[in-house]
Amino acid sequence: MELKKRVTCGYRAENLVETARMVCEGFSLDALRDMPLEKARNELTKLKGVGPKVADCVLLFGLGHTDAFPVDVWVSRLMEKWFCVNGSRAFMAKEARRLLGPHCGLVQQYLFHCARTGKMDV
Repeated sequence: MELKKRVTCGYRAENLVETARMVCEGFSLDALRDMPLEKARNELTKLKGVGPKVADCVLLFGLGHTDAFPVDVWVSRLMEKWFCVNGSRAFMAKEARRLLGPHCGLVQQYLFHCARTGKMDV
C-alpha cells in the first residue's frame, strides 16, 4: 500500500518555486557561509519571500553564522524584559550581538526554548 501525504504551502508556494528556480540558476547558498553576516543577509533577502528573520534563521541554522540572531515575538519579549532592549527587531539583534557576543545565535536558541516552554517569564 502506497501512502501519500499532501503538503500544502499556501501563499508561500509561489515564493518557494521562485527561490528554487533562483538556486537552480546559480544563486549560491554555499557562498553565503564565507560572507560577513550583513552581506549574507542582504543576499538572502533578494530571494522572493525571504525577510530579515527568515534570512537570520537560514544563516544561523543552515549556514553556520552563529552571530545571526533571529528575532520573533518570543525573543522580542525576552529582549525587552530580560535585557531592557527596546526598538526594532534589527536593533534588538544588533544589541544581542553586542551583549551576548559572536555566538549570540546559539544563546538565542536557549533563550527561545526557555521562553516558549515557560522556564523564563516573558
